[in-house]
Parts: sequence; C-alpha cells; structure tokens
Amino acid sequence: MLRLLPLAASFASRDIGAMIARARRNAICLVFVSILAIAAYASALLGAGLALAQSMGAVQAAFVIAGGQIVVALIIVSAVWAVNTLERRRERERNATRAMAAAASMALLPRLLKSKALVPIAIAAGLAFLAARAASGSED
Repeated sequence: MLRLLPLAASFASRDIGAMIARARRNAICLVFVSILAIAAYASALLGAGLALAQSMGAVQAAFVIAGGQIVVALIIVSAVWAVNTLERRRERERNATRAMAAAASMALLPRLLKSKALVPIAIAAGLAFLAARAASGSED
C-alpha cells in the first residue's frame, strides 16, 4: 500500500501541472481575443459613426451611437439582475431544504441513540451530513 503513495503523488502532480499549463494557455488566449474584440468593437463604432455622420451630422450621430450603447448596457444590466435574483431565490430554497433536513435528523437523533446498534450508523450519517454541508459551502 505504501508503494502506491509515490505513484499517486506523481500522478496528482502531473495532473495539477497540466491544469496550470492549460489555465495559463487559456488565459493568454482570452487576453488576445479580448484585445481583438475591443478593437473590432471600436472599429464598428467608428464605421457606424462615419456612416451616420454623412446622413445626419457628426454631433447627432454621436448621440445616436451613445443612446444605442446605453440601451445595450441597460439590457445587459437587467439580464444580470434577473439571473442574480433567480440565483438568490434558489439559494434560499436550498437553505430551507437543508434546515428542514437538519431539523428532521435532530428529531430522530434521540430515538437512534437509544438503540445501541444504530449509534455507529448515526455517527456516520452525521459525519456525512457535515461533509456534504462543508462541500456545498466551499462551492459558494
């Protein structure tokens, strides 16, 4: 059994190294893609501004483009607000379910402790509950 420990450590270190390399590569790629996307956005705004300036004047074209950007920003903010509201509601429901499960397990605890055969099962169930609660708390 102890002979497998160095092998497992080596395997785990390779996985972590690969994950770090992949994350670094993805981060660098996302930086370049973001720079190109911002440049494309600026070019599109410039082109739209020039096209609108020919038909309605430079100042009015700038206001039209600014108004469009404000509308898009408001749409994005409202979508994020809606998603956050939905997420908060789901979290409240999960917390209520967890509280109900905890109350039910506490209600059964005295009955389980009276039976000597069920004490190890009750301890294992309690440890499993605490581990699941700790794991769900670390994801948030």
